Amino acid sequence: MGPATRAGLPTLREGSTGQFVKLYQSALYFNGYDSSPFNGTYSSQVKYQVAEFQRFVKLIPPGTVDLRT
Repeated sequence: MGPATRAGLPTLREGSTGQFVKLYQSALYFNGYDSSPFNGTYSSQVKYQVAEFQRFVKLIPPGTVDLRT
């Protein structure tokens, strides 16, 4: 991954909205973490599922999505 790609990736947190949130919701779902409805809103349910995924992959689970997650 190059520097331009890294610079273009947002940090997602509760309250974030948009296409990156939808993409991440889909990625969670395909990895067994149901964060529906797939509406592009980073809700408390999405935050919970992100934290569960982060615990599974041995990351510190702040519940936000950044480059490491």
